[in-house]
Amino acid sequence: MGVRAGAEDVGLRAEVAEGVVNLEWEAVAGRAYAVERSDDLAGPWPEVAVVTPGSAAGMWTDPDGLGAVARFYRLRYDPTDPGQPGSVLFVLPDGDFESGGGVGSMWHEATPLDNAPQLVRNTEGYPVEARSGTGFVWMGGYADLGASPNHQSVIQYKAPIVLPAAPVYLHVWYQVISYEQEPYADVFNLWAADILALGPACQTNLLVSSPPLTVAGNTNGWTRASFDLSLLQGQVICLAFEVRTNFIHHSSLFIDDVSFRDAP
Repeated sequence: MGVRAGAEDVGLRAEVAEGVVNLEWEAVAGRAYAVERSDDLAGPWPEVAVVTPGSAAGMWTDPDGLGAVARFYRLRYDPTDPGQPGSVLFVLPDGDFESGGGVGSMWHEATPLDNAPQLVRNTEGYPVEARSGTGFVWMGGYADLGASPNHQSVIQYKAPIVLPAAPVYLHVWYQVISYEQEPYADVFNLWAADILALGPACQTNLLVSSPPLTVAGNTNGWTRASFDLSLLQGQVICLAFEVRTNFIHHSSLFIDDVSFRDAP
């Protein structure tokens, strides 16, 4: 058991009772903690739950019990993040992109970036590092890393997403690196629709067109954005992100840690 390298000790401890494992730790109220579990200390470490304690005591019970082999746990969080608003409504599998596009990936590179991967890792020489873990998304084109004229990058979630019948907000952490000067020459779009299909069928409801990707919008680090999906509450939706760039300058959008919460 432990926490992400570089984070403070949260006193993570485990107790076994009646065949189940109960975790407890010292928490910051309102901060989201991702619980990761592995049968091997070397990994991989899939995310099995996201817990947002309402007090200084974090708690989680492993619903899968002890199992037949050794089991290891750790917490992942950003110690500089004072906590996101509200609570996580449900865990989105691979919402942190830790699959890196490999086995178990829940994301479809609907429009690959000049045959370069969109689902990437810190170790592959990109200009940013993941907000958490090692996996993240690169969309658009950065300098000489494969941009092309009038390029479209699309990444889509592979499975239908069931939204609760209550207010729901999509939270996305992002970074922008752009050389574009003209507003709306390069743009980011969020698509969500009550259509259960991969590919262009999902792109029938432009939910949000964000501010344009320009030099003025460069983020200098990870920034959180939230999108109100309450008009789709109670529905089963598909979800896709899109970046479009023109032929003059390049813009990149990097995405990590996608979640659904009950507050903006």
